[in-house]
Amino acid sequence: MNIKHMLIKPVSIFLLSGFLAVSCSVAFALNDEEITCNKSLDAADGQKALMQAEKLLKQNPNNTAALLCQGRAFHLIGKSEEAIKSYTLAETTTKDLYDQAVATILAGNIYKRMQQYPEALTRYSQGIVYAQKAKNKALLLAGYLGSADVYAAKNEASLALENYQKAYSYGANDNERGETLEKVAAAHALLKQYEQAVEQELKAYIMLERSGTLDQFASASVTLGRYYLLNKDYAASEKILNKIIKFAQENGGPFYEAQGSYVLAQVKAAQNDKAAAKSLVESALTIAKNTRDKELEAEIVRETNMLF
Repeated sequence: MNIKHMLIKPVSIFLLSGFLAVSCSVAFALNDEEITCNKSLDAADGQKALMQAEKLLKQNPNNTAALLCQGRAFHLIGKSEEAIKSYTLAETTTKDLYDQAVATILAGNIYKRMQQYPEALTRYSQGIVYAQKAKNKALLLAGYLGSADVYAAKNEASLALENYQKAYSYGANDNERGETLEKVAAAHALLKQYEQAVEQELKAYIMLERSGTLDQFASASVTLGRYYLLNKDYAASEKILNKIIKFAQENGGPFYEAQGSYVLAQVKAAQNDKAAAKSLVESALTIAKNTRDKELEAEIVRETNMLF
C-alpha cells in the first residue's frame, strides 16, 4: 500500500474526479505565462490566477488555455456563472477536441455542484462526445463519472449504475478503478442489491489496499463493513470493522476509528448486543468531541440515534 500521509478526514472523493489534474495540462505546449496561471490555481490563489488569465486574454481573446484558467479561477473564488461563461467561450473558440471536452466537462461539474442537473447532464454528454472523438480515456472517465453522480443525486440509481460501469472501463490504474468500483457498489446499494454491493466494494477494497492511499483504504474498509451489515453478514462485517479500527489506532486515524466504531455498533445492535453497541457509540462520540469534529459528531448521532 502506498502510505504517504497519516490518516485524515477525507476532503473530496473525487477523483472524484482526479480531473482537475488532467485539465492543468490542457494544451500540449503551454507558454510560460499559461503555466504560471495554472500554478497559481494549484496554489489555490484564484485572484492571482484571474489576473494572469485576463492579461493573457487581452493579448489574445481566443486563448483556450487562458479561458480555462480563467474559468477555474472564477470557480475558485466562488463566481460560478462567470466560470461557466469562460468554459463556454473556451469550447466555442477552439477546434481542439481535447480542449472542448475539458471545457464542457468542467462546466458540467459546476452545474452539478449548483444542482442544475439538466444542464449538467447536457454538458457531460457533449463532453463525452468530444472525448470519444479525441479517443481520450481520462476525459471519458470524467464525463461518465460526472453523469453518474448526477443520476445518483437524482436517485435514478439504475442510470447511475450504468454510467459508473461505463466509467470503470476507462480507469487507467487500480487507484482509479478502485474508486470507480466504490461508486458502482454504492449504486447497487441504492438499488438494495446488497450482495452485488459487497462484491464490488470488496474488489475496490483489494485494489485500494494494493495501490491506494491510506485514506482510500480506510474509507473502503468502513464502507465494506456497512455493506456486509446491510447484507446481514454480521461476522464478515465485524471482522473488517475490527481490522480497520485497529489499523486506524495504529496509524493515527481517529476519524476512521470513530466511523468504524459506530458502524460496528450498528452490527452489534442488529445482533441484539445493546451493551456493546452503546459502548462503541460512546467511544466514537468521545473521539469526535476530542478531535472537535462537529460534522463527525452529528453523523454519529444521526446514524445511531435509533439503535437504543
